[in-house]
Amino acid sequence: MFSNHMLLTLAALSVLTAPSVFAQGATRATGESGHWRVTLTPAKSETKKDKKSESAESSDAAAYEDKLHFAGGKFNSRVNSKRGFPAADYQGGGRDAKVAVTVEQRSAEHGTAQWALNVDGDSIAGTLTWIDGTAKLVYQVEGTRIP
Repeated sequence: MFSNHMLLTLAALSVLTAPSVFAQGATRATGESGHWRVTLTPAKSETKKDKKSESAESSDAAAYEDKLHFAGGKFNSRVNSKRGFPAADYQGGGRDAKVAVTVEQRSAEHGTAQWALNVDGDSIAGTLTWIDGTAKLVYQVEGTRIP
């Protein structure tokens, strides 16, 4: 049986730790898992040297909406899935609600999509670099978690 001293210690620990757990859960989700609604906007190229390289950069790309999904160590983009990019393993690390994620998707028909994303609670931001042959498109990614 527990002694009064041990019960008092357990009660004190539960009171001290409970507010921080409940406060975090009430205001922010943790980690990257789940569904995200994002907007991808073409980034301005910093390395344009001539008109030929300009056409291969992001200048001709248009902004678009996408939904991203993280589950079970796999990442998927709804738009890229339609382009033949399969779900891919991702790497992530961080603490609590702040996580940095990298993932590379490969499509035999459409090249490579390299994602570098930062999750902060219910917000996500970063870049997508899409390399298809000699074309390289860079997008800024910003969005929010879908509840």
